[in-house]
Amino acid sequence: MDVLRPTLIRIEGRVYRKNLIREQPYQHEEEQDFFAGPGDCADEPCDTFVLEETENGFQCRVEAPSPFYKYIIGKKGETKKRLETETRTSISIPKPGVEGEIVITGQHRSGVTSARTRIDVLLDSFRKKQPFTHFLSFALNQPAIQERFLQFKEEVLEKCSKDHGVSSSLFQNPAKLHLTLGTLVLLNEQEIRKACDLLQRCKEDFVDQIAGGEPLTVEVAGVEYMNDDPAVMDVLYAKVRMKDGSDRLQMIADQLVERFVASGLMLKEWDRVKLHATVMNTLFRKDPSADERNNTMTGKSSFKERESFNGRNILKCPERKDRHVEVEMENNTGLQGCLHHQSPLQLSCFGGAVGAFGGAMGAFGGAVGAFGGAMRAFGGAVGAFGGAVGAFGGAMGAFGGAVGAFGGAVGAFGGAMRAFGGAVGAFGGAVGAFGGAMRAFGGAVGAFGGAVGAFGGAVGAFGGAMHAFGGAVGAFGGAMGAFGGAVGAFGGALFEHFHFGEVQLDSVRLSQRFSSDASGYYATSGQLNF
Repeated sequence: MDVLRPTLIRIEGRVYRKNLIREQPYQHEEEQDFFAGPGDCADEPCDTFVLEETENGFQCRVEAPSPFYKYIIGKKGETKKRLETETRTSISIPKPGVEGEIVITGQHRSGVTSARTRIDVLLDSFRKKQPFTHFLSFALNQPAIQERFLQFKEEVLEKCSKDHGVSSSLFQNPAKLHLTLGTLVLLNEQEIRKACDLLQRCKEDFVDQIAGGEPLTVEVAGVEYMNDDPAVMDVLYAKVRMKDGSDRLQMIADQLVERFVASGLMLKEWDRVKLHATVMNTLFRKDPSADERNNTMTGKSSFKERESFNGRNILKCPERKDRHVEVEMENNTGLQGCLHHQSPLQLSCFGGAVGAFGGAMGAFGGAVGAFGGAMRAFGGAVGAFGGAVGAFGGAMGAFGGAVGAFGGAVGAFGGAMRAFGGAVGAFGGAVGAFGGAMRAFGGAVGAFGGAVGAFGGAVGAFGGAMHAFGGAVGAFGGAMGAFGGAVGAFGGALFEHFHFGEVQLDSVRLSQRFSSDASGYYATSGQLNF
């Protein structure tokens, strides 16, 4: 324990520090040194309980349930003797099993006050170690809620029973569905009566004003878990909220707990009450009456080890196929829709399949687009090659024409030179014939180049078309992927808003943990009706 932050103990509206140093008796100390005086309270408060002045000094009475007597007496009476010795008092405790008062008597006020305070601290310490006996609750066991809960349970067991730790023993008894506001340890009729009286005073002081004399309409919808890892769950609960969106239920819960804490009947656990209805709890494996309080709170479990369960798939588990769910969808366009569906899981799976198909289509479109791009590039290359061949053919034709012209010139020159002309003329004819052949070859090469160019253009056009088709397929795949994601998200969102039903809350009950009434709900010791 941090010395600068000692444990605080609340007793009857006052707060005490629990120190590490234990006070030791001083056998040789004079009485006037031990006590501050008959009119003082030394370091102990004395304004929260009544001290009676008697002929022999002072007297104080402590109300304590009989199960606590043994803690004040101690083993072989050692605790009682030590208290009497250290405080110079006499402590009278009723017989075991007999309800009554512990009476402290002493000659000095400070001694009686000190003994009373120490007994209060002992009683409070041992009360915290007791399992809770009662709790304040709102019942959620209306038939419609029970029916939806059983549907939820059936689907979870059908789809997720092979997951680690998931079994039917985890589920709450549908007849005992409730909201817990706070737990109490009430060990005798006097304490139960005190709690019932306080409950009625709360009705007069603030509950009627907040509720307006009418039942509170609440919606039980959606599930959540209490720890950070869904694979290691101990508690899964249904979320609860006011139908009208107000915080009246939260206000009533918080103020009730505040009053009971101030009275000393309940321990302060949180700043605000967490409104939730437990549907699965690992404590139920061994104790069906257990509550979701952990081992540091009032009413801690008698067993420490809890086998957690894997709830990942439960958060994806569908509702029943015959269930009609109305879902209000709000987006940027304010769209609202009503959907008849098989289940959120099926929608999620369908969305996943559609998304996978969209991804495959996108990949196929990308491949087709890449092939089209390659074909377009190949067509361009072929067209360029054809153009080059055509240019070469044109050059060859021009060269053949030039050679033919040269042959004609030579032939003319040969005619002029008759003597020598025969041979030169023959040579000119041969050159002319070669030029004609070259011109014909150049024409053929040009025609081939044109054909190659046309083929390259066709290939390029095909590549462009394939590229455009690939882009369209890719766009379609992307759209399908987006649609699949939207469907999957919608299916998941449906489970997030799993609708157990609506409830009219018209009373707060002081429920008994270990007893049940005719309906199967916890037996009621007291009730506050709106």
